[in-house]
Amino acid sequence: MRLTIFPRLVLGYLLILILLLGTTTYAIFQLHRFDTVTRSILDNDNRMIDYEKKLSDALLSQMRYERKYTIVRDPALYDQFLLSSDDFRQYLDQVRPLAELPSQKEGWSRIEADHDRYQALIAEEMKYLQAKQPYDAGRYKQAKEKAVDRILDELKIFAAAAQNNSSAKLKKLAEAGADARIVAMSMGVVALLGGVMISLLITRSITRPISTLIHKTREIANWVFKGDLHLSSPPEIKELSQAFNSMCERLRAVDRMKSDFLSTMSHELRTPLTSIKEGTSLLLEGIGGEINEKQKRILDIISRESQRLIDLVNSTLDLAKMEAGMMVFDFKPVAMLPLIHQAVVEIQPYAMVK
Repeated sequence: MRLTIFPRLVLGYLLILILLLGTTTYAIFQLHRFDTVTRSILDNDNRMIDYEKKLSDALLSQMRYERKYTIVRDPALYDQFLLSSDDFRQYLDQVRPLAELPSQKEGWSRIEADHDRYQALIAEEMKYLQAKQPYDAGRYKQAKEKAVDRILDELKIFAAAAQNNSSAKLKKLAEAGADARIVAMSMGVVALLGGVMISLLITRSITRPISTLIHKTREIANWVFKGDLHLSSPPEIKELSQAFNSMCERLRAVDRMKSDFLSTMSHELRTPLTSIKEGTSLLLEGIGGEINEKQKRILDIISRESQRLIDLVNSTLDLAKMEAGMMVFDFKPVAMLPLIHQAVVEIQPYAMVK
């Protein structure tokens, strides 16, 4: 089934739109991918690093307040110690859901266990201090510092892992961006070339038959009535070419009728005109009796006019030969005086009447 011009244009534009939508969809997909990685860095890795700092600060605050309380025995310092402990617990509860790997979850569990151990050591030491009983302060100090060091080491490991993870994601993001840029440029070039090719094909399928119609119109203007136009697509152009062929057939028929008419009329006119001319010649020769000078002059005009009509008939036949391409031209300069004299002689009877 041959498509008409309108569906061809709609289909071409639809294909171009599909190419553009494909490129746009791929770009949106890559942007979503970049957004996901960026959010992962911001919501996970950066928050992990931030919480590592908060937990370290809270733990160090606990240590400061605990040491000051051990020396000064001020209840306000112990309250500050408890607040710092609550902050550490709160931060730990907030950072725990950010753990993505089982090893990270185990690390947070170890930090929690070490912090509980640190809290338990402090609670035991507080009992000795409040009861004012002697105890091995060095052993408690060493055990507390060991627990704190393990916690800080774990936090540093988490911060370094988060930093490395963030760097790795940024590196992959850069590589994905480079690949996406290449693919997007390739898809853009393919979409552009595809759009140009589709436009050229559709335009050519419309303009080529129109050019053929223009050429055929010029042939008709040059009196060439050949009904040999065969265009099958688009359907509108096909109907137009069929109308052209039909018009050429009718014009050829009319041209044939004209030629036949001219040929017939020329033959029918030449015979009586020849008879008139020959009869006039006989009268001028005196076959019909003596004629005076005035009659002779009038008969001479009749003879010349008859010859002029015969020449017009011959010119009509020459016109038919010219249209058929059978006329051979021979142009040469002639004198104007005989033509002027002939015109004066031909108009003389009209002047005599007036």
